[in-house]
Parts: sequence; C-alpha cells; structure tokens
Amino acid sequence: MSEQVKTPKTTEELISGLRRQIRSVEARAMAEDIDTDPGLVLAELLSMAREMEEAAGRVARDMHTTRGTSWGDIGFNVGISKQGAFNRWGR
Repeated sequence: MSEQVKTPKTTEELISGLRRQIRSVEARAMAEDIDTDPGLVLAELLSMAREMEEAAGRVARDMHTTRGTSWGDIGFNVGISKQGAFNRWGR
C-alpha cells in the first residue's frame, strides 16, 4: 500500500515541508552512496537560494506597496534595519 502525501493546509505547513525537503537533499548530497554528483546538487541548491531571494524581494515589495508596510517593519521582521530592508528589496 502506498503512503498518501498530506497536502499542506497552511503557509506554515508548506514552509515546514520545504525546509524538510531541503534538509533531505542536503543529507543525500553528503551520503557516500549518492546517485547524483554532489557538485550538481550544490549548484542546484545555490540556484534555489537565488530563487528564494528573488521571491523574498517580491513579497517585501508587495508588503510595502500593496499593504503599506513600512520598510522599518519589514526589516524588523527579518532582523535587519529599515535601510537594510530598503537597500535589499526596495529598488
């Protein structure tokens, strides 16, 4: 009998699942019996990191422009200054 995959119901569940998958890919890349070149896995992880940064920028800009969230509040949410948030995502 095959295991049924649970569909995430909340954003938090979706993010938690992504984190688990990333850790799983990391573990496979470091395993002795990996079926894929670890260099390829590294390159893909870095590519995904760039995509995540781009997505974070889109969310931050949407928070600011559509929802009226200040750059100070956006920065506070991620532990950086108002200027840091603006320099990273506001341009």
